[in-house]
Amino acid sequence: MHSRSLACACTQYEVHSQQQRFNCSHISALFKVKELIATKIDNLNQKKIINSHVLFNQTKEYTYSKRV
Repeated sequence: MHSRSLACACTQYEVHSQQQRFNCSHISALFKVKELIATKIDNLNQKKIINSHVLFNQTKEYTYSKRV
């Protein structure tokens, strides 16, 4: 009877450790997704800055050429 309950405890422990490994890999995957999203947002912000400079320069050149 004792060996049977010990085996049951081992099985429960194995299931628990598998669940922990899954949780760790799931959390790791979530952090990778978070980093990917942060990188994409950063890239979009850089594009916005570049586009606003381009638009500003084009407007400046346009108004300058109209004055001449």
